[in-house]
Amino acid sequence: VPPQPPPQPPGSVSGRIVDAGHRLDRSPVQLSLCSRLTRQDLELRQDRFHADEVEPGRYFVWATTKDGSVAIGPWFDLHSGQNLDVGDLVTEPAGTVHITVRGPAGADLGALQASLGESWNYRAMRFDGQQLVAENVTASRYRMSVRARGWYARPHDVEVQAGRDTRLTLEVVPAIVRKIMFVLPLPELWKRCEFALRDAGGTMVAEIPGYTSEGNGPFPYFWEGELPLGQFSLEATLDGEVTRWPVDLSDSTTSGQVLRFSLRER
Repeated sequence: VPPQPPPQPPGSVSGRIVDAGHRLDRSPVQLSLCSRLTRQDLELRQDRFHADEVEPGRYFVWATTKDGSVAIGPWFDLHSGQNLDVGDLVTEPAGTVHITVRGPAGADLGALQASLGESWNYRAMRFDGQQLVAENVTASRYRMSVRARGWYARPHDVEVQAGRDTRLTLEVVPAIVRKIMFVLPLPELWKRCEFALRDAGGTMVAEIPGYTSEGNGPFPYFWEGELPLGQFSLEATLDGEVTRWPVDLSDSTTSGQVLRFSLRER
């Protein structure tokens, strides 16, 4: 084990929240100081916040309300032993999202669920039977995920602008659950693999999370999701090398079968 560098003296972070966008006045607020890996609660008194014993690194301020998460201000760097006052962190006006869902005539979409983004930038959407709605959303670009038993929607990106209402239409089609198993090479022979399912025109049908050899080890990787009927192409990019297989999903009676694809037996 190589020698570890000596620990760096911690610092402190302070500043003021200016809620110009009125993002935080609807409910009690929990304020946090976040890096890509850690989250530390911030003491908030009126509009001032403070945190001691903060390790050097790159951070942003994150608030949690009953409506969801609110990112406040830009990323900033804290150096070893620094007492950093970041000044005023200003919230911008929120955006709203209304997505009209269209399915086959007379179809009951049931308990359709959807969300914008992931991790700290995650926002659940509510479904009223016709529209997916999200309010008090931070301006950003989001990947929308839809979850509905028996229904499929193509992956969408949603651009939310501050103070504006974004209105889109989402088409859903009947789908069935499919199970896919990937057999990957032994861990010492690869580093990362990405997967995609595409239609005949090359458009993404399903985003299958990628894996690393360190995280997956020698074991097969299983994926399960709702997919429409049709002819598709399954694409695996292993350390930059692309392998494709034709996939026939036009027969609904095969939904219980596990589709097996091997990158170990090439």
